[in-house]
Amino acid sequence: MRTRNRRSRLAPLTGPTSRTPSQILKSAQQLVHRRQAIGRRKSVIGMQIGASVRQIDLACVFRDFLPDLTERAFPFAWSCCPFHNDRHPSFCVNLETGSYKCFSTACTETGGNIVSFVSALQGISSSEARRYLERHYG
Repeated sequence: MRTRNRRSRLAPLTGPTSRTPSQILKSAQQLVHRRQAIGRRKSVIGMQIGASVRQIDLACVFRDFLPDLTERAFPFAWSCCPFHNDRHPSFCVNLETGSYKCFSTACTETGGNIVSFVSALQGISSSEARRYLERHYG
């Protein structure tokens, strides 16, 4: 016959699980406010890109800079990272939004949108990258 060890008993409810309903409501309201703030930040980033850059075919731009770009599951495409020496595809591009990210630990590039991609790859400022995109693809 097995006996239960005294250490295996459940601990009494303390800490974050024993909150009052008003505390739960307050934390839920704080979470909603945080999500709304994130949404506002995203819309500001979208406005900073510019209306003319939004009209550009993003897939065409990424294919010009990344010749080995392959679509795996729409809208995502993968390629070897242009920012470091890479043998396996670790660079992910969203062809609808224009965002990118390298998932390699050796990469120093953090990701961003199409304007930051062109500016980092060409070594120019973001305003010059915006003008470059408008001139060549707009």
